Amino acid sequence: RIDENHLFLCLHGLDGAFQWASASAASILGRAPEELLGQQLHSFVHPGDVLAVEQQLERVVDGQGAAVLRFRFRRQDGTWAHLEMTVERSLDARGRPSLRSATEWYAPPPIAGTALGAAFLGVQAAVIALIVRAVHRIGEHVLVHLLLHAGDAL
Repeated sequence: RIDENHLFLCLHGLDGAFQWASASAASILGRAPEELLGQQLHSFVHPGDVLAVEQQLERVVDGQGAAVLRFRFRRQDGTWAHLEMTVERSLDARGRPSLRSATEWYAPPPIAGTALGAAFLGVQAAVIALIVRAVHRIGEHVLVHLLLHAGDAL
């Protein structure tokens, strides 16, 4: 049963308003499903995540495929639940366009949002840049080798 998992399902209007939520939303969000009905998703989303969530939802509403959103959701007790929501455009029971979502908890890396996390991302970007440069250099050497020895094959 969905109610016993760490997953909950929802239906939203194209405007993001909750139309239905499974009972398991209560254990994850600390809010009864009825409390969500008619409420806008973005009104529960952390201010730092709202813009990204709205942009992704806009793409789904515009028919550009499903999206996976990671954001912080304000629980009833004021704490933030880190959620991962897969959302797609669909039809409700009456055949009207809507959004359906499957949402679960996710654990952000322990260093996310810290100075160490920012440093790690900087190092990660530098390593990726080094790898890209190395691949380009190897590619150049292969091309030069092929050009120099192209006459040997004749």
